[in-house]
Amino acid sequence: MGVAVQPIQRSETPTPMSPPPRRIRSRALFEPELVRQALRQSFVMLRPDVQWANPVMFVVEIGAVLTLLFIFQAAIGASASQVSISYFIGLDFWLWLTVLFANFATALAEARGKAQAESLRKTRSETPAYRLTTRDSLEEVRSTDLKPGHRVVVTAGQIIPSDGDIVEGIASVD
Repeated sequence: MGVAVQPIQRSETPTPMSPPPRRIRSRALFEPELVRQALRQSFVMLRPDVQWANPVMFVVEIGAVLTLLFIFQAAIGASASQVSISYFIGLDFWLWLTVLFANFATALAEARGKAQAESLRKTRSETPAYRLTTRDSLEEVRSTDLKPGHRVVVTAGQIIPSDGDIVEGIASVD
């Protein structure tokens, strides 16, 4: 969208308009809602058809299943191994923990990505823009109502409502 952005000086800031929107708070890395979703998803991702997409974890999961089968075989006394069953139980524990942790990390990254995308969609629809009219007055509109060629005024601390070019003044964007 080719919306022109025009910053104004502080003394020209319109008073009847609403204050600039507050910045959206970034989510914590281990936010409880995201962690719960990721934990659930990490067990769902144990399905072989899902693991197939990650060959390394797929092989680790196959090793965990085979080790588990060997533990069952040793428990009923049909194993001829000289290694104790406790070794295989510990090995299997670590293999399953590795697969579950990899699934958890993947699911958490996906959940955070979805949450950030939703946050950006919400920001896009709720961001007010101060459009410069033909009479050089400001009109408050939603950012979704902006069209190419519209000029908007952005003051320090405001969220930039859309893509565009600075046509007057200077700006530093974070």
